[in-house]
Amino acid sequence: DKVHIGDDDWLFYRSTLDTQKITNERVTDDEFTELLTRFDNLSKALSAKNIRLAIIPIPLKDTVYPEHLPSSVPNLPLNSRYKKLQKWLAEHDTIINIDAHEFLSKTKEQQRVFHKTDFHWNDPTGFKFAEALTNKLWQNQEGSLENIWTDTLSIRTADLSGGQASFLPLLVPPSEAGLFVKMNWKPTKGVYEYSPAKPWEYIYDGTNEPRAKLGHTVVLSDSFYDAFIRSGFEKYFKSIHRTRTLSSDINTVIANMPLETEIVIIEFIEVYIARLAQNGFGDEPTHTTN
Repeated sequence: DKVHIGDDDWLFYRSTLDTQKITNERVTDDEFTELLTRFDNLSKALSAKNIRLAIIPIPLKDTVYPEHLPSSVPNLPLNSRYKKLQKWLAEHDTIINIDAHEFLSKTKEQQRVFHKTDFHWNDPTGFKFAEALTNKLWQNQEGSLENIWTDTLSIRTADLSGGQASFLPLLVPPSEAGLFVKMNWKPTKGVYEYSPAKPWEYIYDGTNEPRAKLGHTVVLSDSFYDAFIRSGFEKYFKSIHRTRTLSSDINTVIANMPLETEIVIIEFIEVYIARLAQNGFGDEPTHTTN
């Protein structure tokens, strides 16, 4: 009663497909338009301060692997709210974006991009996406076609029984040969400060890291961003202020970002669209930190 069981042992949360995705599609046209307006206004407000905005909505594995869905899942519109948002972002040239659905659909031709027994994309996928995003941010910053990412992907396999497998009432939950990244780069010389003052989960200081050439950055994200961290993404930045807070606290985070901020990255999975559209971004910012 917790997961849909697809073919070839692919697992999907019922809460995602039966509830969250339906809630996404029940977002009214007015609510969705208001969400786009808020993103547009945020982009303009940040641009006025010479801060670049990247908005990265990530599709879930049922969107990327619909061929593995069982017949028990609800029928959802092909032109989903997620696809409409992605189309709007692609046409909005003041917001940095990578079409994650297109990227993952191409990548899955070379390797599996999601875990079969877990909710998340695998780390090699996170690595490739982090590489593409880093290079795009660098090209945008420098106005060139050069890449800044220097690492090469090395994949290792290991047994994995993910979070979705744990919901099956079996003595031995199903497992898979999970794909992971083998670290073949030098660790960052940057320093992390964990549990600093709210709203930050941690602050990364890349002052002593020679690879840190991208500007001071604020990241609002969910657990999919964790694969970026494990891929060495943050060593390319002068600093990272990271928070997992989204939706009602976006304005609070923006109000508390450091004055030297040059890039804001907002990453969220597709089912978060309903919460963003229906709850807004929170109260209007009332202060700015030093």
